[in-house]
Amino acid sequence: MLLNRLSDRYKRWRHGHGYGVHSPYAYHIVREVLRPSDQVGYYAYTDIHNLCRRYAGAMSVSEAMLLYRILVELHPAKVAVAAADKAEIIERIVALALPHSALTSAAEAEMWIVDGNESLEPDGKDRAVYFTRSSNPLQPLLWEKMPSGQLYINPTRALLVPRPCTAKQSIAIKF
Repeated sequence: MLLNRLSDRYKRWRHGHGYGVHSPYAYHIVREVLRPSDQVGYYAYTDIHNLCRRYAGAMSVSEAMLLYRILVELHPAKVAVAAADKAEIIERIVALALPHSALTSAAEAEMWIVDGNESLEPDGKDRAVYFTRSSNPLQPLLWEKMPSGQLYINPTRALLVPRPCTAKQSIAIKF
């Protein structure tokens, strides 16, 4: 048991620094979106701090900044949000990151944001999905059906990114 936990920690550290990440796209996601250096900043970080203060306790600043970076990188035109308590702050982050994108139904969305144990009905389409809880039962179901792409996962969060013409790769990483 202890050996498995140490092995998982080592894998997250290793992947977090880009080692063992074979796809150039996945390497980019790891180094510039999920684990950017402190020198990388976004203009909206001040607005994100203010949002987190306004919705005190709904979402941490670091998770809000992570979600913002993911949205900016993936740039979906339509986003669906499945969240109970955090829906309003997540929708505001989506509007801040993607002012020309629309919040829409799950069936029409190019990306889903799933909070906690909330769920959406899988429809067989490949789409990006950000899970605020990696233990969400929907996550392994969607990953199993995805023909190609990456799963970035840690004990807390998960991000599924479909990528046609790439090998399917699960990347354990701290983010």
